[in-house]
Amino acid sequence: MGKDFLPRGKGIVTRRPIEIQLINIPKEEKEYVVFSDHRGDRIYNLEDVRKEIDNMTEKLAGKMKAISPVPIRLKFYSPNVVDLLIVDLPGMTKVLYYPNYLIVNSIVFRTPWVNNQKTSS
Repeated sequence: MGKDFLPRGKGIVTRRPIEIQLINIPKEEKEYVVFSDHRGDRIYNLEDVRKEIDNMTEKLAGKMKAISPVPIRLKFYSPNVVDLLIVDLPGMTKVLYYPNYLIVNSIVFRTPWVNNQKTSS
């Protein structure tokens, strides 16, 4: 997708599941985001999207790094995407670099998506 609008930082930054529905639109249209909680208001600036994700997270999960299972739902409209649903789960990833190989250690917190057999392989 090549767009940078998810929260960034150290430790756990995604503290609520984020359901991102990618929707392809005609090439002549400008990309935008609509949050399901915002009654169709379009956000064109991706930095504003990141701030809104942070605000929605703090509103429900607080400022002390608590985790909530209640998802943030948004639709990303762009001529540069295919129609697809992505879920960014709360969790932590540590990347360790050694001279000849790379280790990625991921911790995904218990959520309905992880426990649902319809979503696992």
